[in-house]
Amino acid sequence: MRSASLKRGYGAEPPVGCGSRAPESFEAFAHLKNPGCVRAGIESKVKAVVHDGASNMRETGRANKWMDVSCSAHKLHLAVTGAMGVDKVSNSTISKCVGAASRLVGHFSHSPLATTELEKRQQQMGVIGENGQPLRLVQYIKTRWNSVHDMLQRLVKLR
Repeated sequence: MRSASLKRGYGAEPPVGCGSRAPESFEAFAHLKNPGCVRAGIESKVKAVVHDGASNMRETGRANKWMDVSCSAHKLHLAVTGAMGVDKVSNSTISKCVGAASRLVGHFSHSPLATTELEKRQQQMGVIGENGQPLRLVQYIKTRWNSVHDMLQRLVKLR
């Protein structure tokens, strides 16, 4: 039988360390018994909580006497995007370049005519994807790590 989470379109079960939904406050989360930990029989073995720096997760760790570990990859991502200025209004050269590239990709995403023409040009140039289909442009999405890189890389490839 399929779990309720699969029916909702999520993975089969939340990973160990994740609740079924994100609570608004640490009080709502701190006293919950995590079903993944209980199922695995490791609830007494959990010693630390790794998180993105959210205050509710810090408080959850304190309430459960877990070691507080901020995710270094998340901190690095915040530092890089902050330095590039892509998460805020900025006049930096990188921010302007990312904005222009994002608008260009957005044009192709919203225009079937432009997309068809791009596909024709790819066929003429002999540029195809791994599956034999024309390549699609990749849009920058703030919450998707590396999407700036992926967007610019695809634009260079289709130049």
